Amino acid sequence: MRMARKKKAEPTISLVTAVVVESDYLKLAAYRDDIDPYEVDETRMLSLDLQEEDDGGWSHDDVELHIIAMCVWPHAKGKKRAYVALSWEGTVEIVVQGADQGSYEVIQDAGLHGEWSKDYGYLMDVAAIGKTLYACGDAGQIYRRTGPERWEHADAGVLVEGSTERCFMAMGGVSESSIYVVGLDGEIFHSDGRQWAPVASSTREQLLCLRVFSDTDVVVGGANGTLLAGHAAGGFRPLPGTGGSALRISSVERFGGRLYVAGNLGLFVYDEAQQCLQPVQTGLVPELADANVVEVQGGVLWSVGAKDMACFDGERWTRFDVPGNPAIR
Repeated sequence: MRMARKKKAEPTISLVTAVVVESDYLKLAAYRDDIDPYEVDETRMLSLDLQEEDDGGWSHDDVELHIIAMCVWPHAKGKKRAYVALSWEGTVEIVVQGADQGSYEVIQDAGLHGEWSKDYGYLMDVAAIGKTLYACGDAGQIYRRTGPERWEHADAGVLVEGSTERCFMAMGGVSESSIYVVGLDGEIFHSDGRQWAPVASSTREQLLCLRVFSDTDVVVGGANGTLLAGHAAGGFRPLPGTGGSALRISSVERFGGRLYVAGNLGLFVYDEAQQCLQPVQTGLVPELADANVVEVQGGVLWSVGAKDMACFDGERWTRFDVPGNPAIR
């Protein structure tokens, strides 16, 4: 009698980044837990569409890329938006709203192992600023997309060839005449659209994320609980009561007049009265296990961690189980 073979269980996954396209529609990137993502270029690209009923709104595709960052591009094609995914070697996937599949482009010079690479190092972030896409990374690389499959250096004065000391981890801006990049060793640079200039940061900590709310309202987060506020003209200063902790801040956002902070220790909110970061009390059982990305769209706040994710509509938190992973109960 032939015995039926037991079906091999699907590997669990860890979410590494996400972008909230609409209040009820997310794109996420994850690595399989049974492989080393630094040795094998493979990323699971997931979608969560709460307007879809099948499979709880989840769908996914696997790509042979090490996806490191994503963003929404509101002006991709006329009035159509796109979501954009960036690999650390400089491959960019662009999926325009309504398209059945995305297109791929390569950023010349970026990465370490591509045929196009110039050994500057890996890319770390992609951002839509104004109507244009930008990317940044190791050695002070900054690129600007000037047309289909055309990316040009926008890093005159900040690119340091062969440098392991400089790495831009994140970038953003309200327009192409006011762009910020942040990175290692407390570095912050600002561009007025013509040239880059250093901005006083008052820290030497690694800076890992930023959110540009306006020209004069920028918040930066980083290692050891570093949380800075300021702007190009006046420089940056730590928010009172922050810093000196094991919290590695990876994302910041404002919602309901409060500043939310995501990091390796979970989701926090900055208490201005007490001048400290307080863990967010969601009322979920158990509370949020982790947080990596915090982002708002359409009046809804989303928190996405490696294993746990939830949204807040201003009154109630709702948890969503990640497909393939054990439910958090």
